[in-house]
Amino acid sequence: MDSQIQHSNPIQYVEDNDDNVILYISDIHIGSDATDKKIERIVLKLRDSIPNYRKLRIFILGDVCDTIETFERFFNKYRTYIYTQTFFVLGNHELREKTPETLQKTIDAYRNIIEESGGGTYRLLDNQLYVEGFCRREVINAKQITKMSTDEVQKLFSTSRFFVLGGTGLIGGKFDYSLIFNKDKKEEIRKAEEFREIYAKLQKIVPDKKLYVVTHIPKIEWIHPRNWEFIMSKAKYIQWRNTECNKNWTYFSGHDHFNYYEEGDRHIYADNQVGYRGDSFEFKYIATNPFYNIFETYNDGIYEINNYQYKEFYYRLGLRSIHANMDYKIILLKRCGTYCFIAKNKKGELLLLNGGSRKKLTKKDINYYYNNLEQYSQILKEYLGNYSDLQEQIANEVKTFGGLGTIHGCIIDIDFYNHIYVNPLDGKITPYHAKNIIKKYVQENVVSLLFYYNKELYESYKKVLSQSHIPIKQPQSLIIQKNEITNKYIEVHDTYIYKVSRVIKGLQYTSNYNIVRLWNDNLLKKKLNGKAGRLILESLLPDSDSCKSIDFNRAFSKKTEEDIDMEKELEELKQKMEELRKKEQEFRRKYGKI
Repeated sequence: MDSQIQHSNPIQYVEDNDDNVILYISDIHIGSDATDKKIERIVLKLRDSIPNYRKLRIFILGDVCDTIETFERFFNKYRTYIYTQTFFVLGNHELREKTPETLQKTIDAYRNIIEESGGGTYRLLDNQLYVEGFCRREVINAKQITKMSTDEVQKLFSTSRFFVLGGTGLIGGKFDYSLIFNKDKKEEIRKAEEFREIYAKLQKIVPDKKLYVVTHIPKIEWIHPRNWEFIMSKAKYIQWRNTECNKNWTYFSGHDHFNYYEEGDRHIYADNQVGYRGDSFEFKYIATNPFYNIFETYNDGIYEINNYQYKEFYYRLGLRSIHANMDYKIILLKRCGTYCFIAKNKKGELLLLNGGSRKKLTKKDINYYYNNLEQYSQILKEYLGNYSDLQEQIANEVKTFGGLGTIHGCIIDIDFYNHIYVNPLDGKITPYHAKNIIKKYVQENVVSLLFYYNKELYESYKKVLSQSHIPIKQPQSLIIQKNEITNKYIEVHDTYIYKVSRVIKGLQYTSNYNIVRLWNDNLLKKKLNGKAGRLILESLLPDSDSCKSIDFNRAFSKKTEEDIDMEKELEELKQKMEELRKKEQEFRRKYGKI
């Protein structure tokens, strides 16, 4: 069946009275030696990343720069090119300015720069609550919030519709370490306690209302003041899971340069921290109104859409924003509730769109992909369904002993550093500790991983294990088992598991969202069953042999790569020594003859 390409209908918006889009970025870190031209380039990149939506608000989450003078140059460029309502909070780097001499005078200096233009388009929030409603825009400071009665707070939140609680989120604990230099430590502690006090008050009175908590420093630090060792240790990330966050509130932060977000029971966005060496000066954004499918009312068929509609589709589904600015013609395939997006370049070649990336397709006939879309999707879903069920079962067990249980691709997070790799070909699991994507230490079992790298979760694991109601349906493939603790480990430096995980993540869009983002023609030559799904998965992986789970018995009976490299070096050294010995003998023979 051949279908003609149709022009898409205009996007039909769901009308609502809620706010729409939040853009955010943190830790831009513009150096004091930056030229005006460089600052302008950064601002223009920010401007160009702003999506074309009706209601926009921007959160800039601190550490733009180190000095008032640099910030003023940045802000002058910012307000020249960006007219969107913007909320600033200051970071610890802005507050380290040597002059003015007090913390409050430093904050006031930044406020004068940001708010001198008037009109309320740009605001600095410092332990303040921004309230917006019908014919109302107001900033309420900490003292006013403290004095308000319960009834007054409830009335405020019932008569308005948009709320932002903003501040640096200073730590201010009773210890020697301070995030701010050259300032009075008592003033820092007072500011920190003030923010915690108004947060606690709002949490007590209006926990069911929608509130955006916007700070530079993440909640785990300002809600539980600790020392420097804690702040820089993995314990901080272990406790993220146990840090109470209001399920109706959304948290934005930066500061530590560990990009992280969480969606589900909690809404945390700290995933757009540029850092000192970063060059990705683009806003990320989230949807704040109810999600919906903009192409849901379309009949099955082939449609030509534009770049904006493509990004809008993902955005309106509540998925991560896609940076995909293409000059190509974009074609939407919709069949039986399954979607596929294909770009067509000037040469007439078809490119399958996988988020913001593109991959050349083997066929040039768009109808080939449309006609086979339903069958292709069914095979993938059949195979991935069993794999997804296994992942969910493992993730739920991780959560029973206090781990994160977050699934992304083939990887399930226990905490920030400890993970479980679930092999998509055989379902076997590999627990490992990752210092970074290069240095990974694979443990024989989960209990050993926790014993050596997270004692707190290890104790929790033991308690869960001792209970009788553990949901172990398949003991041979799950993680809560009576395994012996072993110090055996394998150090792995290759990054192959991440390549596999990216492929799986692309396939999971088919099972989770009915979007086909990877294609292999061999699938259509197989019989429609789960085995075919496995075959297509193997064909999509760069090297399926490398995807096999680690056999610890074999692994430890063999020499490691490090052992092999050392032996090679020793052999080369022996050869060089032998060559030197021969040269020395030759020299002595010649010298003796002389």
